[in-house]
Amino acid sequence: VQTCALPIYLDNIIGIDIINEPFPALPWIRRFERKYLTEFYGKAAAALLAEGCKKTLFFEPWMYTSTGMPTYLRFKYATVKKGYMPHYYAPLAERHGVYKDIDTSLLKWALHIKAKEAQVFGTPLLFGEWGISDTCMRYLDYMRDFIGLCESYGASWVWWAYDMERDSDHGLLDNNKAGKSYFKELCHVYPQRIAGSSPKYSHTDKMFCLEYDNTDIPGYTVIFIPEGLTYIEIGRASCRE
Repeated sequence: VQTCALPIYLDNIIGIDIINEPFPALPWIRRFERKYLTEFYGKAAAALLAEGCKKTLFFEPWMYTSTGMPTYLRFKYATVKKGYMPHYYAPLAERHGVYKDIDTSLLKWALHIKAKEAQVFGTPLLFGEWGISDTCMRYLDYMRDFIGLCESYGASWVWWAYDMERDSDHGLLDNNKAGKSYFKELCHVYPQRIAGSSPKYSHTDKMFCLEYDNTDIPGYTVIFIPEGLTYIEIGRASCRE
């Protein structure tokens, strides 16, 4: 708890991930998650609540559940703000250096399972890590597929980066500290907040469109627009050129 005493009070900290990519001693996966990891998160939640923490506590499953395997975690802590935060990496593409149709199928299945689990848990879904080497063939297809699926599920994500290019092929910056060629795939127009329900949105290189119902809901619709772009609002649809 002492190590968390400072960050739990900072405004720019949205939440706490108490352990990164937990991994059991095989083959006790079910028991590890259901008993030990669940109990560990319970103790962490109690300790943070005792400190008056109002931040989100992110629960991360056994790391290989990102392949679509089910998690056996149990979220029983109604008094703490919580979020489900699995990771996802395309295991076959990373191993073989090419993103294939089987990787697309695995991606769709894995994200479907994680979205269903988040519904059962009653929590937001945030992929705390994802990424791919830019040396992998068809890596842009993987990035677009992943982001598109997250948008369809209303899930958020965090790209794993270890900048710069000389440090990692997952970096966002080249060796001159400029954004790498795929940076625009990650930094695009999207709705951060919607004063409505049932949102539908899409974007291409030339157009962004957003539609939603219940426009009488109080509040503002906030759309993130990368620097250098302009945008036009038409009725319930918001588009930029």
